[in-house]
Amino acid sequence: MGWRRIEAPTWLLWVFTYTAWGFLTWNATRLPWWLVIGLGGIAVCLHGSLQHEALHGHPTRIPLINSVLAILPIGLWMPYTVYRDSHLAHHCCAKLTDPSSDPESFYVLASRWRRWPRWKQRLYEFNNTLLGRMLLGPWLVVATFWADTLRELRAPDFPHRSAWALHLVLLTLIGVWLAFCGVPLWLYIVGFAWPGLSLTLLRSYYEHRTAGGPDHQSVIVEGSWITRLLFLNNNFHAIHHARPGVPWYELPQYYWPQHEAVLENNDGFRFRGYGELWRYYGLRAKDSPVYCDSAVP
Repeated sequence: MGWRRIEAPTWLLWVFTYTAWGFLTWNATRLPWWLVIGLGGIAVCLHGSLQHEALHGHPTRIPLINSVLAILPIGLWMPYTVYRDSHLAHHCCAKLTDPSSDPESFYVLASRWRRWPRWKQRLYEFNNTLLGRMLLGPWLVVATFWADTLRELRAPDFPHRSAWALHLVLLTLIGVWLAFCGVPLWLYIVGFAWPGLSLTLLRSYYEHRTAGGPDHQSVIVEGSWITRLLFLNNNFHAIHHARPGVPWYELPQYYWPQHEAVLENNDGFRFRGYGELWRYYGLRAKDSPVYCDSAVP
């Protein structure tokens, strides 16, 4: 259909997301706090899902246009181009979840783990529960990312200086907008950035596992229409890794008609929805945060 050829669903979501974000920030001090946290987090999470579409070549085949759409950092913490480069490296990684090669791994090398104090180990063990990932995970992710960036910044060949310079300019513009709306920074962090990243970490909580070969490591979470829209079908993660160039609204057609073959190919790594994930791992760690190299043949 013509409207799909021009990727109208993605364009419409970009318009909706920025409009919703503008409306919510403009009215953040007038709306009930629980509504701000709920809707603000959804807007930031959906924006992150759209950034993911942009780096994979949607809604246009012109990277500059996609970057212009995606570059405003309403989630605050990471420059878009840094995320783009990191995520594309993740897709090229031969050993998913290996922290020495996968930039999106949540695991820790055993040699590093042994040097950590016990309280820090406990912290990361709690982070491997779904509750811990959603409550504590955003702060751990941001703190770890910024600490690594500060270390890398000292190197003369740091590759993302211009990205960070632009990021700081854009953050300043967001700060000016928030000040104009009368929204204090703490309210934006608590009501938008934190719950937005928390929802994103719900999606990524069990996207990959260490066990099995490459075809067995990426999950299928069937989910409800709400989570499928919020995550732009990235919950069909095994399909996304097999076909990273497919736009979000076409992913389901690569799963549902042949779901038995897909699940056979990924060794049955599937959850019916995020409620099922919560029942299994809400208060129980899904595995150890320590990466075991022998887990991946």
